[in-house]
Amino acid sequence: MTKIFKFFVYVFLFILFMWLAQDGLANNSPLLKELIEPNSITVDHQHIYIPEATSIYIYDLKNFQMIKKIGKKGEGPQEFLLDVMRGAEELLIDVQTPVILVNSLGKVSFFKKGDGSYIREIRSHSRAREFKPLGKGYTGQGMVVEEGIQYRSVNIYDSRLNKVKGVFKVRHHFQMGEGLRVLPAAMTFVTHNNKLFIAWEEDFIIRVFDQNGNQLYNIQKEYERVKVTDLFKKKITEFFKTDKRYKGIFEMLNPKLLFPPDLPAIANMVIEKGKIYVITYRIDEDDNGATQCLVFDVRGTFLKEMVIPLKRRDELQPYPYAISGGKLYQLIEDGEHWRLKVTQL
Repeated sequence: MTKIFKFFVYVFLFILFMWLAQDGLANNSPLLKELIEPNSITVDHQHIYIPEATSIYIYDLKNFQMIKKIGKKGEGPQEFLLDVMRGAEELLIDVQTPVILVNSLGKVSFFKKGDGSYIREIRSHSRAREFKPLGKGYTGQGMVVEEGIQYRSVNIYDSRLNKVKGVFKVRHHFQMGEGLRVLPAAMTFVTHNNKLFIAWEEDFIIRVFDQNGNQLYNIQKEYERVKVTDLFKKKITEFFKTDKRYKGIFEMLNPKLLFPPDLPAIANMVIEKGKIYVITYRIDEDDNGATQCLVFDVRGTFLKEMVIPLKRRDELQPYPYAISGGKLYQLIEDGEHWRLKVTQL
């Protein structure tokens, strides 16, 4: 009787182990069957937010089950519009505050976390976009023309999206009569604890400002930038000609593409729990696309260099990803569906 009991115990433990192992694999790479063509992914401590066209899917972070789908195409409350020509290529989400902030063409909308219920919206008074919370107002990206030259600018806005002051500007990568400069510099700015971090230059420099737009300090590092190859130029040209977001504009304007000798030092910047994750363009193709990531604290002290396993959809951009809670979340195509790959960093 004892031997039979032990046998069944061993069988039960084996089955339990296999079930836990499979469940772990599922939780590390769940299939999100609702998605067709997601644009990005944002993660907080409880939920996952994935915009697709003019809708947003909200998932539970623990079990990866969809909670709600919000938004649709339109101009009314709880509706969104996009326009590539006017800079609104996709819905942009920020979840740093207790609400979900959604950027779409001409407005910012607010929803409750969890159930996704609608709160309110603020209409923009300009063509500014990519608003992010900063102090009692926002920061965002705008355009300014000076002496016939177009500039991209990061600005401070009040609680009603009225421009208060310009903070930093760079020459726009497209000028009529000149052509389109491809990846002339980094194009990322983020907010964290009422500070503004801007990485808009070709070299490794992050400029840090307070909530009023006063510069506090710079984060800099000596960095050997990645060379631009002829193969890269060919792939980028093909990308602009075939990508459904840009091919219409490319055919209409037919701009001359101007490539720099080197790629910018910074590709993207993510700030999470007091750490700045700086993703570069240095990729090890022999190591399953491992991408270099340099980690700093928010004061600029260099902490470490690491590689993150970013899968890429083309030469220019990786599949949508986010860093949260010390983990990398990335949406990857799996046949006709999308899988969420979760990797501990």
